[in-house]
Amino acid sequence: MSIPVKWHGANKILTAPKDTTSEQVQDLPIFTNGVVCVSKWQLTKEAIEEINNTGCIFLSIYSGQSQPPVFIGSEKETREVAVDYGPVWKLK
Repeated sequence: MSIPVKWHGANKILTAPKDTTSEQVQDLPIFTNGVVCVSKWQLTKEAIEEINNTGCIFLSIYSGQSQPPVFIGSEKETREVAVDYGPVWKLK
């Protein structure tokens, strides 16, 4: 399982619904400039091994019948995409 990570670029925290446990939903530190939201995730050793073996990542969006536009990448790649939509966080 992947877990959300507090990180240097985060400027907002999306909080879990009050009726959920931390095993179900965790608070999510994000960077937002009003157009783009970026979060950081820590993968387990097992997940990294599977990704290395298959070269594939799966993305789940918990909403209705559609999926909003998303981007998955490294910090540098994600920052380069986000900058097209406004200010971004400073690199460490």
